Amino acid sequence: MTGLRLYRLALGLGVALLGVLFVGYGYENTWQLWNIPTMSPCFADLRTITHGVRSRAMGYDPLVENPADPWGRTMNYPRIWEILWQLGVNEHHTVYLGIVVNLLFLIALYVFPPRTLETVTAAILLPLIFSPAVLLGAERGNTDLLIFFLMTVVLLLLRRGSSLADAIALATLLFAFVLKLFPIFGLPVLLRERKPVFIRLSLLALLVAGVYLAAIYDDLVLIRQGTPKGTQLSYGVNVLWMRVAKSHASWALAFRVLAYTGVCGAGGLALLGLFDSAGREGTPDMEAQTRLDAFRIGSGIYLGTFLLGNNWDYRLVFLLFTVPQLMSWARSHTGHPAWMAKMAIIGTFVSVWHLVIKRFLNPLAGETLTFALDEGANWVVFFCLAFLLSYSAPEWIKSGMSYARRNRGARSNRRSQCAIIRGL
Repeated sequence: MTGLRLYRLALGLGVALLGVLFVGYGYENTWQLWNIPTMSPCFADLRTITHGVRSRAMGYDPLVENPADPWGRTMNYPRIWEILWQLGVNEHHTVYLGIVVNLLFLIALYVFPPRTLETVTAAILLPLIFSPAVLLGAERGNTDLLIFFLMTVVLLLLRRGSSLADAIALATLLFAFVLKLFPIFGLPVLLRERKPVFIRLSLLALLVAGVYLAAIYDDLVLIRQGTPKGTQLSYGVNVLWMRVAKSHASWALAFRVLAYTGVCGAGGLALLGLFDSAGREGTPDMEAQTRLDAFRIGSGIYLGTFLLGNNWDYRLVFLLFTVPQLMSWARSHTGHPAWMAKMAIIGTFVSVWHLVIKRFLNPLAGETLTFALDEGANWVVFFCLAFLLSYSAPEWIKSGMSYARRNRGARSNRRSQCAIIRGL
């Protein structure tokens, strides 16, 4: 049995087992097996949208005040989601929408792995899929799962290799950006293109994004104000210092400086990745290109959202895209890329399974150490992906960087020679 068939069979069995548990063991009890904190009524994250229509009918702007939401949360989504209200969607349709979102996510999980998926890679992917972080998104009915589906559509279109399919893929990515903003960080997937095409498409995408952001600027302020800045079940550059500030306010500045120093360190690793060519192959074949495309989308989204500040852990779902390429580097390369890939995989496991680890480790080591383990894993993934995304850069970027470095070295040598001659 091929790795892909084994993966799909195990995926189906896992979903079936979840269904049996829901029926026989109970909805909330099943989620508690993964230590997932449930919210009732179900699909809580969708309800900021579906209940917003009633708030609008009451005369409120749901982005400012959303009293119809069961928890009083504002709708921290762009207004394009209000189109659902024009279609007649309201709070009574929440469960149906949640089921649709989860079904689309399952379809994406079924089709996104490359055809040549190896058995060992399937064995790594499956426990990540059925991890607390990913299942948290399913329990909440979070629209990040819809974005995962759209990013999978992008990958499927890029596999076709035609200009029309590439154009539709970019349009799909931009549509995902219009829905939730952060998918713009998936633009590194354009690195698959030749230099002139990459420049044209990147400029076009950034122009569209800039115009859209300018048009909704006032709403962006409201969205940011209405988005909780979590320090639990979260990852991002602000999580550590905000967590410290809650118990030791005087230490907050020092930890904030430490966090941004870490960002600078990741930038240094990214530069090293540009100059590292260990084990690099020539032009990738179709399957290798598919792995690279998925990796660039997943790592770009993780790195970009990490820098934004605070993200709920269900957004770690996009790390699934990175696994096939990480496994390829870990198994077939040597040197820095292999070690970085292995560390990224380990860090991903610790991060997405944090809720279960927390259940067993908290009584033994305390909450602080458990938090430190999770936060450390998030930063390890951040550092490793910063290096590996740069390492994956196409040859036209790497050769340009090498040429610039050689030129600087040559100019430095000439200056040294001139200084020696003047000294004589």
